[in-house]
Amino acid sequence: MTHLRQIMLEELERRLDRRRVAAALPHLSPRSATWMILNRSNQTEPMIDVLCSRSPEIAQCVQLAREFFRMVRQRQAAALPGWLNAAEASPLVHFARHLRRDEAAVHAALTQPWSNGQVEGHVHASS
Repeated sequence: MTHLRQIMLEELERRLDRRRVAAALPHLSPRSATWMILNRSNQTEPMIDVLCSRSPEIAQCVQLAREFFRMVRQRQAAALPGWLNAAEASPLVHFARHLRRDEAAVHAALTQPWSNGQVEGHVHASS
């Protein structure tokens, strides 16, 4: 799950083109915008609304990213095929294709109770 989250963050950052973000909110970087999108709060939601109102592409990315994180957090494997179809027709097409290549593993991550998060953390900490 941690790997999926990281891939999604990287793809969303790529899609939040610096020029589009800067045009909407000059003081905001794509990385900051990504975290604001995925970590909703009453303070940041107005800024996200500004971004979405100024770019339909960003609005679509925001909606899909939030749906993806909800699907992962709530382990809704049944929602995966529909989400992938929607994402493949969006700016997140590359992320969707990446997931589609190993859809069985993604489905397993959404359905199985096991996680290699602790192992991955130890591997990265020791390297």
